[in-house]
Amino acid sequence: MRQEYNVNITQGKGRSLNANAAENLNCYVEQTSDGRQTIVGRPGHSLKFVLPNAPVRGCYSDTGTSYWVAGNGVYKVLPDFTVQHLGNIGTYNGKVKFASSGIDLMIVDGVSGWSISISSSVLTQITDPDFPNNPVSVVFINNYFVVTVKGLQQFFVSQELNIATAWNGLDFATAEGNPDAIMAAEILSGELVLMGYKTTELWSFTGNSDFPFQRNSNVVIDQGCIAANSPGKALDSIYWLGGDDIGQGIVWRLNGYQPERVSTHEIEQKIASMPYIEDAFSVVYQIEGHVFYILQFPSGNTTLAYDTVTGLWHTLSYRDPITGESDIWRVSCHCFSGSRHLVGDTQNGNVYDIRTDVYTDNGAPIIMQVTGTANKFEQKELFYTEFIIDMETGVGINANEPPLIGLQWSNDGGHTYGNWRYTSIGSIGQYGARAYFSMLGKGRNRVWRIRITEPVKRVLLGTVINAQAGIS
Repeated sequence: MRQEYNVNITQGKGRSLNANAAENLNCYVEQTSDGRQTIVGRPGHSLKFVLPNAPVRGCYSDTGTSYWVAGNGVYKVLPDFTVQHLGNIGTYNGKVKFASSGIDLMIVDGVSGWSISISSSVLTQITDPDFPNNPVSVVFINNYFVVTVKGLQQFFVSQELNIATAWNGLDFATAEGNPDAIMAAEILSGELVLMGYKTTELWSFTGNSDFPFQRNSNVVIDQGCIAANSPGKALDSIYWLGGDDIGQGIVWRLNGYQPERVSTHEIEQKIASMPYIEDAFSVVYQIEGHVFYILQFPSGNTTLAYDTVTGLWHTLSYRDPITGESDIWRVSCHCFSGSRHLVGDTQNGNVYDIRTDVYTDNGAPIIMQVTGTANKFEQKELFYTEFIIDMETGVGINANEPPLIGLQWSNDGGHTYGNWRYTSIGSIGQYGARAYFSMLGKGRNRVWRIRITEPVKRVLLGTVINAQAGIS
């Protein structure tokens, strides 16, 4: 019998591989205009410029000009990618946050605040004695900078319109919906969103001369934020790694004033298995209609990616070209500058350009791997004669060295796998080539795994299996 084997699926690895061993690594599902699903390899990136210090801690883009913090250095990068050193801040590690009024660009690093004059490119430390210590997040809304502080319920508002350096010690308010510290601040639909450790509340702009914001007393969201750097904005919503009075480790989306769970049990089980999750941080970007909310877990050495358009999860990784070891996706931050997706490296001062027509991570191989669910037929043993991979072929680099695709399988539901077998996917221009495997043995509850490591275009349309059922 011939049957299609479904590989167009999402992250399924959870508590039991026998229940679902599926995983899309470095690839995601894309639906064509006629409703068919394909799996495409994730974009790679190429080196664009190098910042003198490391690691890259954060970035901000103003049209074609971008601003970066790497190590303790602050840099302005012009549209022609000329790097200008603006000065140094007082810390060397940890995430930094940016907010701009169009006049001043403000940076907070968890210890101090800093301001860049957009017109003069002068970097200065905010030395106003009323500026709060240990600022961890900053946003700009209705001509005011708003700062939150580690471990406090209070948030602080700048004194002068659009100016980052002037503060009044009386211009603060308390997030009072629940007595938990503010972890992060975001702006959504013109409202100030204050995300506490256990709850979230919203404040509206009033313009009142005494204090320009007022809490929306009708809205207290009973989901907080467990990781201060996990919130990310995508498609007019906020996504974050949550926590509340009864647990933690669910990924939420703010739908209006309601939290909507977007993580699956498999994703939540993976998060729960990590040794520490409060250092998780997000990277968000949109490319070719896919809007990705990506959660990096440094302590768990794991990167989880959620496609907010399809609602499906996949995993990302970086393969060290020297050691062969896998690591988290080595991207610390993203900004869209000019027409380019610029991302910083988590380990060094490199800044890359993400592109769908680049098939390596700055020369390091991208391991695209698709693992399906168990192939079952009435719990009978199946004898496999052929496995055909329907994909775009003829995408080789040259005519003499056709790229290969690997096939591996497990006969115990995905717990252990045999050796890889490889076949050609056609030299460049051989568009009629077929990825075909034969003489595949027998098994019950077989899980198939497909892998491409070579730097070529990766578009997987589906698979077909030819198998005969045994007696039992």
